[in-house]
Amino acid sequence: MAFGVLPPRLNCIAEKVSPGSVVADIGTDHAYLPIHLVLSGRSPRAIGTDTRPSPLAAAAANIIKAGVAGRVELRQGSGLSVLTPGEVDLVVIAGLGGALTCRILDADPEVRRSIERFILQPMIGAEVVRRWLDDNRLRLADEDLVEDDGRLYEVIVAEPRTGSQPAYADSLGFSRQVLDFVGPVLLKKRHPLLRRHVETKLAQFRKALEGLRQGQAPRSAEVRQRYQRIADGLAEVLRCLPKSESFC
Repeated sequence: MAFGVLPPRLNCIAEKVSPGSVVADIGTDHAYLPIHLVLSGRSPRAIGTDTRPSPLAAAAANIIKAGVAGRVELRQGSGLSVLTPGEVDLVVIAGLGGALTCRILDADPEVRRSIERFILQPMIGAEVVRRWLDDNRLRLADEDLVEDDGRLYEVIVAEPRTGSQPAYADSLGFSRQVLDFVGPVLLKKRHPLLRRHVETKLAQFRKALEGLRQGQAPRSAEVRQRYQRIADGLAEVLRCLPKSESFC
């Protein structure tokens, strides 16, 4: 990969970085994102972290090749624990599951409260992330969908809320549970990939419902009712969307 060119998923994340921000990329792997951010001038400096030594060794080699050794620093450790409060303005956590993303944010509240913006790209469980953000007084500043190698990825941008400001500014007539899966900002701005996104979620719930109908577990009926409510809500979202995806 050329250091100045990112795949669509990482490029979408890079475009959400506020110009001038000092960035920490948690789980940086080969440090492609921090290298791109400093080479493009979007960030004056960046920190890449990872729990494993082998990706950091590859990242260190990439940093030297890109000529950014003085501006991209690498640290080995878990989550936000390698940062000090106020050291960075923006944190990226991309490519992990939603539950793990939330555990990372939970583990170091003092560092977390000093961050001005989070860019989160969970591989699964984006609804868990949205729920956690609301519970921890963070608002959805932006959301995006990006296709990369045939798969859709959800990108969530969160910032601290002030006063009584809600996480979701408008329910848009749908339940919070449904919006957790759809993405309220995606729905509000009628993202061009939204229909495909919701259709994928609905298909997953219908498949799960079919499995539950065949199950005999004591909680199957309760879980089935909850899944059915979400599936019905997703179907209603689809009915409200234009058939064409060329409207945005």
